[in-house]
Amino acid sequence: MSGPEQARAPSPEELPSITKAEADNVIAELLLQLPTRRAAKRVLELYEQSGSPVAVFLGFEGIDPAAEDIEQQFHGHYFGAFTRDEVIQTGIEIAEYDFALEDFLLDRGLPDNALEWNFDALWPVIRSQYLLVQEDHYFHVFDSDLTARAQRSEEVTT
Repeated sequence: MSGPEQARAPSPEELPSITKAEADNVIAELLLQLPTRRAAKRVLELYEQSGSPVAVFLGFEGIDPAAEDIEQQFHGHYFGAFTRDEVIQTGIEIAEYDFALEDFLLDRGLPDNALEWNFDALWPVIRSQYLLVQEDHYFHVFDSDLTARAQRSEEVTT
């Protein structure tokens, strides 16, 4: 299979993005709006532990930043930060495309290296399976069931 090092980097216009400064601002504004100090402490601790993806997560529709289980909700919907190529490779593995390709090659008696993945062609498919937000050279990967709130997504994305 083609190595991840062969995939091109996406242009910044392709995906929403966030910077550390933007995330800091989102959290600072949110802390002032939370109903209790306990809720603010939970959000602040989660942000200090996990960083910018927390600011993005709190902008998704249906997420209550004051919820007592906000940390569990975050970890249930956030898969991690990856390079573009890692996102694609993980998507291939989760969908078991790699096993399907191996079976195809085996069924036809072809060697393992007979076909290579075209990461550029797979990128739009993988992007449609997750919510991705770019920070520097990494992508924060969220469950695709989340949808962005219009108000907060404008603050968080560029």
